[in-house]
Amino acid sequence: MTEAGEMTEAGEMTQAGAMRRAASRVHAPSRRRYWMPGSVVAGVAVLVLAGANMAAVASAATAAASWGRAVEVPGLAALNAGGNAQVQSVSCWRADYCAAGGFYTRKLGYQQAFVVLEHGGRWGKAAEVPGSAALNAGGKAQVAAVSCVSGGDCLAGGYYTEHGKTTQGFVVSERAGRWATARAVPGLAALTAGGQDAQVETVSCAPGYCAAGGFFGGEGFVVTERAGRWGSAQVPPGLAALNTGQAAAVTSVSCPSAGNCAAGGFYQTNVLDPDDALPVEAFVVNHADGRWGPAEEVPGSDKLNGGWDASVLSVSCSSAGNCGAGGYLQPVETGDCDPPAGDPPPLNCEGSFVASARNGRWHGAQYVALPGMNQVNSLSCTAAGDCSAGGIGSITDNPLAWVVTERGGQWGGPAQLPGIAELMRGAKATESEANSMSCWSPGNCGAVGFYYSVNNGRGHVFVVSQRTGRWGTAEQMPGTAALNLGKLASVTSVSCTRPRTCVAAGSYKDRSGRTQAFVGGAT
Repeated sequence: MTEAGEMTEAGEMTQAGAMRRAASRVHAPSRRRYWMPGSVVAGVAVLVLAGANMAAVASAATAAASWGRAVEVPGLAALNAGGNAQVQSVSCWRADYCAAGGFYTRKLGYQQAFVVLEHGGRWGKAAEVPGSAALNAGGKAQVAAVSCVSGGDCLAGGYYTEHGKTTQGFVVSERAGRWATARAVPGLAALTAGGQDAQVETVSCAPGYCAAGGFFGGEGFVVTERAGRWGSAQVPPGLAALNTGQAAAVTSVSCPSAGNCAAGGFYQTNVLDPDDALPVEAFVVNHADGRWGPAEEVPGSDKLNGGWDASVLSVSCSSAGNCGAGGYLQPVETGDCDPPAGDPPPLNCEGSFVASARNGRWHGAQYVALPGMNQVNSLSCTAAGDCSAGGIGSITDNPLAWVVTERGGQWGGPAQLPGIAELMRGAKATESEANSMSCWSPGNCGAVGFYYSVNNGRGHVFVVSQRTGRWGTAEQMPGTAALNLGKLASVTSVSCTRPRTCVAAGSYKDRSGRTQAFVGGAT
């Protein structure tokens, strides 16, 4: 199975994962299969697409949304002289107000971070993150995550490279259509005094409050901002004690209200696993009334992974203390991982897990019990006990996009997305992945992903929506067939604010192999 989340400049797939970009920097074992839904795609174009006209679903075979067409990201082509750009994240707080960010490349491979805003239904021009060029002496920077809240304020976070080629995390805020000057994460330099790499991987905002997380060296960090004032970066309480193998990262954070958040990620132990490697374990940590509680291993995940690997890849909170988390686990690989149809797989096969928190207490992780549900990439919760998740599954080396839903506090079984098999057959694709999910109310969501052929190196993007608990039919993203002349498309992020309004960020490769940038106006 090829890990279809990362592409080389030649358009070839390489092994990558949603956690791997962090894990590789902190020297976690390379055995695991972590996909990278927000991958850095070299030589591939960038786009943002807005969805429109979300209709009621008569059946799962009927499409639940009509997705709009892509247009070029204004101004990015002029910045992108090096021919390589990527949108890493998009976030909207209402139908006509969104922000997106990523990177572009100048000549000689100099990589710089950019942001772009949609206001009043029109996208402005992409611009270099203010102040980031002065920070980015080493010539490599990017926006990794964006979050916008009601009132029009947004936060972006990422990294830049210092003179010594070490990376440092930065944050930058937007208010009333104007971006402030990027700044290094307060307190992070003191934590990295030994010249260690540090990066922001995730951000989340509630009105008047934001949190960011990532890693430095072999440790994870969190940092919060209240009413424009940043605190100092810190290791979540208890994480250092868990992280005896000296490799950890905060991979996802979610803040439903001011002072209340949850975060998750992975840490490494110093106890050898059955393969004589140092395993990584999944953790979660709560933030209540402005204070971080103790990090804890996801309850029950150690029983599911048998001492091998696990990581939280996505966290989403609907209200203070009510959250969901999902990710990846790889138990000891023995026994039959492809049981007869209808039989649950043994717990010694790699797969996905989901977990829920109620009133601030995390409950036992649940194995997503269907062959091939290998990884939850993205999870979105809109009410206590109501979440939807999407990911990648592999049944006998045929990875497929799956979704799984929690209703009333009970997780159901995963289901293959309607229409994805037909798309794959038409494109002779061998793999598909649902890699970003966004819901605006229980049972009403948008999801995006891609399908790819390891035989001919061609990839395409799909979009699909859920209405009143039923998924419509996945369809190729409108407009990409004409744009994707290089036949290598990917997608990174989706943000939905209400019916008829979902905005997705992704990429495609043009005929010359250079990047072009596109956005779609919200309706």
